[in-house]
Amino acid sequence: MFELIRPGTNYDFIGKWRACVVGSLVLIAVGLAAIPLRGGIRWGVDFAGGTEMLVHFDAGSGASEGPVRDAVQSAGVGEPSVVRFGESSEPAFLIRFQGAGEGQGAAQNVVVDQVQKALGEQIGGVRVDRVEYVGPKVGAELRRDGAKAMSIAFLLILIYVGFRFTPQFAPGGVVALIHDVLVTCAVWQILGQQFDLQVLAALLAIIGYSINDTIVIYD
Repeated sequence: MFELIRPGTNYDFIGKWRACVVGSLVLIAVGLAAIPLRGGIRWGVDFAGGTEMLVHFDAGSGASEGPVRDAVQSAGVGEPSVVRFGESSEPAFLIRFQGAGEGQGAAQNVVVDQVQKALGEQIGGVRVDRVEYVGPKVGAELRRDGAKAMSIAFLLILIYVGFRFTPQFAPGGVVALIHDVLVTCAVWQILGQQFDLQVLAALLAIIGYSINDTIVIYD
């Protein structure tokens, strides 16, 4: 029988708690230090505002994320987000980038036209199916709602663990959740990645998995 861990194996995790605490604190501190070093937190279009385009290429164009991203950047758009949308036989891509400011419809249209032209010249036949704009006010509201969602999750988990086991166990479970979220955010910030709605969904998933493991240990 294939065994990853042999019966009777005993790892003294509790005995290494000091080293683990120091390691976590150092990683979180490095993540905090990376915020000013990288010019602040990199908010995605969802949180900072920007333009979202859904483009559709002709079948057989061979379009993929890399060439589409390069073409968009050649139009003067910095660090766009490109995600494949739909089937590969008729390639469509969702392109997000920070562009014209709120209320600058003419400037936004110019940027969209430049992107469409660059895509057509470098990849092939393309049509723009949809263009949407997320304003900075909406992005700020989404940031607040995201922080509120995590705060409510922490509070409800605190109440549940206190009710299901004992109130003494509840703070430990929430501290573990906050630790896991902070470590993940620190690593993401160190790598210079953007925070958007997908990252928020991932953080909420981490909260779920973390409390699941904590409940198993408590039980």
